[in-house]
Amino acid sequence: MTTLETRIESVTVHPKQALVTRRGRLQLEAGTHEVSIDDLVRFMPESVRVSGRGPAGTRILGVDVNTAFHGRAPEPELERLREEIDSLVRRQQLLGARRQALDDRRQWLRSVGEQSREFARGLAQGQIKAEDCAALFAFMADRHLEDAEATQVLEREETQLEETIEARRRELERRQGGENPDRQSAVIGVDLAETGELELELSYMVAGAVWHPRYDVRVEPEADRDAGRVHLQWLGVVTQRTREDWSGVELALSTARPHLAGIPLRLDPWFLVERPAPVPMPAAPQRAFAAAKLSKRSTAMSANVEANAEQMVEFAAHQSAEVDGTGPNAVFRVGQGIDVPSDGSPHQTTIMERDLPAVFDRVCVPSISEEVQVHTRVTNDSESVLLSGEIHVFQGGEYLGTTRLAQVAPGETFDLHLGVDDRVRVRRELVERAVDRGTILQGGIRRTTFGYRITVRNFDDRPHRVVLRDRIPVSQHERIKVRPITLEPEPKERTDLEVMTWELDLKGGEERVLRIRFGVEHPAGLEVEGLPPRLTPPPVSAARRAPASS
Repeated sequence: MTTLETRIESVTVHPKQALVTRRGRLQLEAGTHEVSIDDLVRFMPESVRVSGRGPAGTRILGVDVNTAFHGRAPEPELERLREEIDSLVRRQQLLGARRQALDDRRQWLRSVGEQSREFARGLAQGQIKAEDCAALFAFMADRHLEDAEATQVLEREETQLEETIEARRRELERRQGGENPDRQSAVIGVDLAETGELELELSYMVAGAVWHPRYDVRVEPEADRDAGRVHLQWLGVVTQRTREDWSGVELALSTARPHLAGIPLRLDPWFLVERPAPVPMPAAPQRAFAAAKLSKRSTAMSANVEANAEQMVEFAAHQSAEVDGTGPNAVFRVGQGIDVPSDGSPHQTTIMERDLPAVFDRVCVPSISEEVQVHTRVTNDSESVLLSGEIHVFQGGEYLGTTRLAQVAPGETFDLHLGVDDRVRVRRELVERAVDRGTILQGGIRRTTFGYRITVRNFDDRPHRVVLRDRIPVSQHERIKVRPITLEPEPKERTDLEVMTWELDLKGGEERVLRIRFGVEHPAGLEVEGLPPRLTPPPVSAARRAPASS
């Protein structure tokens, strides 16, 4: 059997897996041979495909997938990390031995110092000279100081070395993960009619690789009107933990989902049954259940925060991808010479950049909030379907926020929200609440009339279009009647559920007033829920407030 060395030439990443293509060349004699490609990561055996080029008459007889059992993952990069960790541990042990030797010497110096009475007796008896004793004590003091400084240096080196070892161990754990270290090999049977060079191409599908779209949108409104363009940069974010690095590969991103191919859509019958009565739960278990539910939710939120904290990406050159096909099964050929290591970190590449036409509106729903928000409606005038993904919105050099984009077909529009415009103000006031309690002749029907005044003012010098939405109530009871009285001006749109839309083109400094009046009728003894609150007097301005008495 002949072993063939191959390298990864191209990778097509699908939403949940990747198609890896390897190539290699070797010289073979005429005849039948078995060529083995070893140390492959675990892949889907049914996805293996082999093709090749060789002398005339060369045939591929078949391919078998075998498993090679390993005590630990055999990748060279992982082996390099293990050797580095072993070297660092040996150095750590050496530093520990040096520090122990220093500790022993310092202990010996202390034991010598404890013999001071013997030195004093020797001096008194004339057995030791004073200058010899002074020299000994000076030597011991100097040595003690040197050993203390050397111990501090060693402790600092040991701490730094321990941190480095822990970092390398985390890197090794992240790269090798907790998966099975066994590897697979593909044994290819070939038959050559004559001696020559054979080039084989092996492709297989692996799990552990994903990609998702992300968009950067830069808003560029025109200075003299509520129109303009947005610059859309469509990015593909690739993450892989396949346990083999992709170095200098030709990378493509596909929207096809092979993991869903062949799954039939079966529609089961829809049954309605009686809901059983709830079983009462004691108070203590209820509290325990609520605490467990809150703990689970907190854990999920923490995991989400940690996942978002890791969204640091590597930026590739801004070069649009070539697109093969459109719609749900498009393939974006990003480029060649791209590196994506198997470390689980996100890697970003540009799929498309395009300027899209946009129309800007100021939108306000004063019954909810009197703030006027800036919305832009963008048209996808490209030939590509914009896949659902995260959008980061910028205006000029300012970051406005993040939102989600649903899938947008060519020619379809989507909306972006650009924050609040304080130059356009809206105020909604309840100015009328008149109650007619009804008489016996009127059948005991209570009639209440409500009136709202909505003031819209453009404080900007430029004209702006303001889209304003409001509503009147809708009865869900046969004995409650709602009758519109005044809608000034008439709304441009009005739904069956009485949600109304006005489009106001305001000049610079212009003010408009809208009036809404409606009546509610119901029997006097019927309590109605959802009516507006009673009128409150407007706040007194500082100029009209009576002066305080002295």
